[in-house]
Amino acid sequence: MCGNATPALLYMNQMFKNCSTLTSIQFPPTFNTSRVTNMYGVFLYCEGLTSISIPSFSTSSTTNMESMFNGCKSLQSLTLGPAFTAGSATNMRRMFKDCRGLSTLDLSNFNTSQVTDMQEMFSECRSLTSLTLGSNFTMNAVSSYGSMLKNLGYNSSSTTVTCMNSDTKTFLEEHGGSSGTNAPSYVVYVYSSGSSKK
Repeated sequence: MCGNATPALLYMNQMFKNCSTLTSIQFPPTFNTSRVTNMYGVFLYCEGLTSISIPSFSTSSTTNMESMFNGCKSLQSLTLGPAFTAGSATNMRRMFKDCRGLSTLDLSNFNTSQVTDMQEMFSECRSLTSLTLGSNFTMNAVSSYGSMLKNLGYNSSSTTVTCMNSDTKTFLEEHGGSSGTNAPSYVVYVYSSGSSKK
């Protein structure tokens, strides 16, 4: 378990970067991230982490999430809470890149209406078989998305991306080629009218 109350915390960039021997991390409800603006590389290259539990994390003020979980190659379990909505974020570049052990990822709470950069966001998530994107996961402001889905589910050769926003599904389907998200041909996009979690 990590941390006490953090009422004045503003930056968490590279907080646990290169903690390669760390295998699991859990934060208590008193860990207050509501004022944090920069979460760049919080768990960057934590190659030994198998489990991250951050149910209390609030991202209401966070604008930079670049490489937050990048290089967590052994990660098998990622628990995000209802306040992890990313509504202020503009940068998600390489956020989950190289999370090679994750098989499922539920981002149904994400609001990406202000995000402009999703380049390599899920690149090399080779074990991912299920990716869920909520109704507020939009591509409207995104200008950089190259290799966003590169080698997604490569080890399983069967990956389903469930989109609760039909425009997002259309965008990913239309931009999946070599000049776009680099999504493998076996990735299947499914539209679901289900609402995002509250």
